[in-house]
Amino acid sequence: MTITFFPQNISAGLIVPYGAFSCFSATTLTAGINNAVTTIPVVSTASFPTATVGAPKAFYINNETITYTGTTPTSFTGCVRGALGTTAASHLSGDAAVGKQAALVPATAYALFFNTTDFSNEVSVVDTTKMLVTYPGIYNLQFSVQIENEDNAPDDVYIWLRQNGTDITGSTGKVGMPARKAVNDPSHDIKGWNYFLSMNAGDYIEIWWSTDGVNVTIPSYVATPLPTKPSTASVVATMTFVSAT
Repeated sequence: MTITFFPQNISAGLIVPYGAFSCFSATTLTAGINNAVTTIPVVSTASFPTATVGAPKAFYINNETITYTGTTPTSFTGCVRGALGTTAASHLSGDAAVGKQAALVPATAYALFFNTTDFSNEVSVVDTTKMLVTYPGIYNLQFSVQIENEDNAPDDVYIWLRQNGTDITGSTGKVGMPARKAVNDPSHDIKGWNYFLSMNAGDYIEIWWSTDGVNVTIPSYVATPLPTKPSTASVVATMTFVSAT
């Protein structure tokens, strides 16, 4: 057995490694837009992931999904309107632009990404997708994913883990998403898993996913009224040290 000693505050007791991470991206339009413009002005793009021509990212305004290939501090550039089965539309200044994690190519693996560290002690996120541990041991990973389906047909979603870039055998979960309820009224679900993982110092874990159809996404939601409800992160994950190995 390997004994691991952690820094501690005697008055507070033992402090063990842990990390809590999430992804929520939202901003608002600073001007109205028509259904064709490809540069979209917003208050800030700071909470949104970096995109490139080869690796575009996505957000939505009202019922329209939009992909982008670049950003400035206050705009999305290289936008494709009416993406992922939605319809391009005009939008008003002040409308919310909200991030979503999208599988732009069916049956292709994508890593879920994080943009917020809620709590962290010797467990951190690196390169937006990798939950990295400083100390070896057994860790408890828990995560939940918000899923949405805009398709007229049911679609399957697969979610699994990779450790140091290698798939973890037996970690795949398969989710059957119902077809949308109506036009502009997608089906929704939230799924969560819990794993114990043996980690060496410097190891990292990623959560990967794929889907059969591009109309399935992993969105954030802004706060809503009637009654007032707080915002929703697209993905939430925690990693907590359990025991030495």
